[in-house]
Amino acid sequence: MAPGNMPCSFWWRLIVVLFWLNSVYSQATDSVRLVNGPSPSEGRVEILYNGQWNTICDDYWHLEEAQVVCRQLGYSTDNIVARSLAFYGRGSGPIQRAQCDGWEFTLESCTLTSGDYACGHYQDAGVRCEEPYSVRLVNGPSPSEGRVEILYNGQWNTICDDNWNYDEAEIVCRQLGYGTDNVTPRSLAYYGEGSGPIQRVHCWGWEDSWESCTVSSGDSSCGHYEDAGVRCGTDVSTTLDPFQWLTTTTGYYGGIYDVRLVNGPSPSEGRVEILYNGQWNTICDTWNPETAQVVCRQLGYDTDNVVPRGYAYYGEGSGPIQQVQCSGWEYTLDHCSLSSGDSVCRHIEDAGVKCGTSGTSPRVIGSMSFVGVSLFLLTIIAIVAVVFVCNQQKISPSAAMGMQQLTTLTTNPALHPASTMPMPAPVCVDVPV
Repeated sequence: MAPGNMPCSFWWRLIVVLFWLNSVYSQATDSVRLVNGPSPSEGRVEILYNGQWNTICDDYWHLEEAQVVCRQLGYSTDNIVARSLAFYGRGSGPIQRAQCDGWEFTLESCTLTSGDYACGHYQDAGVRCEEPYSVRLVNGPSPSEGRVEILYNGQWNTICDDNWNYDEAEIVCRQLGYGTDNVTPRSLAYYGEGSGPIQRVHCWGWEDSWESCTVSSGDSSCGHYEDAGVRCGTDVSTTLDPFQWLTTTTGYYGGIYDVRLVNGPSPSEGRVEILYNGQWNTICDTWNPETAQVVCRQLGYDTDNVVPRGYAYYGEGSGPIQQVQCSGWEYTLDHCSLSSGDSVCRHIEDAGVKCGTSGTSPRVIGSMSFVGVSLFLLTIIAIVAVVFVCNQQKISPSAAMGMQQLTTLTTNPALHPASTMPMPAPVCVDVPV
């Protein structure tokens, strides 16, 4: 049936549905969040229910429920891992039990029942929507080189240089999206000694990530003076995921090539360091909250509830110190005022920041914006269709045809000849005289 022939009531119903979808979509990502995870794409699931954040009991927490949460937040539903037993720590407040079929767009569309009397926060459910970016280069003069650290068993580990050769170095560079030509493996803590556990990694060279290599503990046979590093090729692949939260490369901006958060308990907080003039610099804590917001915005994190830190809250750094002042509207630090702080500041004044935890990636933001704009345009089209179709259908087709015929008869009588039926013959009647 052509759109013009659809009944007017159909278009009105369509408009109601589209307005409902717009309402649901605009509120969807605000009503669920992931808390206390190592990346924004994983953590304890919390839902905004009855005006309060509630955790989810793991009683009915399966892949279907986890898929709905990840879909609602704009993440892929492939390779999802549902977590239970407060894997990401215990929450607080009310507890809900959720049961989904897996096709729902939001967690609110599932069956929700109170779990306060049947569950405890030791059963708080969580989810990992996407694989975290699990390797980084630390303390190098540029983003493409530094000490190699891998996220293993929920903790950053350095790599022992015992088996560190070209094969292993190429895997790391390939995983980070850098070119594998002219790769230079480094040893003997070339980029400084790290801390924490040490792993030994052995690769063949064909792997796409270090997770596909053989990994074994090096704590008993290696020391941090043997921490491995690498200098990768500088041709960054255009297919590199923009959601690179571990060591976020933001491009070259007025001498500031990169910004990172170091030594924090999560990727969204830590000591602020900028790669300036080929070297990592700390920031003096003479900065203001507006400058902290710019740092979080540049890294892709939320700028609500940003907490600037001072007095080396996340530990003292090393190297040069910069003073940065921003107005708060800037998208990157290159638009702010930058001056040397070496003569007026010390590392006991190194600044840090705790950013908002939404940290949505540009890819997710882009896809969410596309869906939102599409729903809006469909609503506008439906409204136009209602105006057009309903005006056309104000007069029924039969009535319109009758009126057309009547108009034709009254305005064009010549088109309809008179009747050819013969007149009756005259009748003669004898009248007596």
